Amino acid sequence: MKILSAFFVGFLMSGFLFSQSDSNTVWLINGKKLTISSYKFVENGNYLAYEKKPGKVKELDRMEIFSITDSKGKEEVFFNPDTLDDRYYTVENMRSFVTGGYDGYAKTKARLSFFSGFLLGLAGCSGYIFENPFYGVIIPAGGITIVGLTSPSMKKIRELSNDEFYLLGYQESAKQVRAVQAIKGSLVGIVVGLGVGIITGKIK
Repeated sequence: MKILSAFFVGFLMSGFLFSQSDSNTVWLINGKKLTISSYKFVENGNYLAYEKKPGKVKELDRMEIFSITDSKGKEEVFFNPDTLDDRYYTVENMRSFVTGGYDGYAKTKARLSFFSGFLLGLAGCSGYIFENPFYGVIIPAGGITIVGLTSPSMKKIRELSNDEFYLLGYQESAKQVRAVQAIKGSLVGIVVGLGVGIITGKIK
């Protein structure tokens, strides 16, 4: 009975600790945005614990958070400028960086990166270049590396803003989107290439 009572109290306390209601918007330094209803800071305030789904708690390093805005529009900024950092950002500089990062994720489609990755995966693993598909993986891997190192056109980004920190944030997230799409395209291309190689007899 005591065990059951302790469990019940613990359950109620857990609900109380996550009692902050309504929707809260968590802006991350990398430009991503989370909408959560309940959260609390744990481990001496170093991590944000939030309920992704009822009963499923995830943790986020406080250093990754720029700010949290509640349902009433009140914002609490967690970013602390570091004057010792080579790339010194004020709060407003970082706000521009985060905004640019968010737009980079939202506006970058990277269809060409996906298609390029697909073609490289297909060519590398179909047996037409290398009989052993293991070596063929080198081709899409090289393509992914090149895509990850290149930056999107600054001309198009400058049409949105001339703010240096916004542009940096946009570039960073756009590069990530392009790299991820290139990886997805390569994986699809590799699977299709292997199928083509087996059907045509190029892969033995």
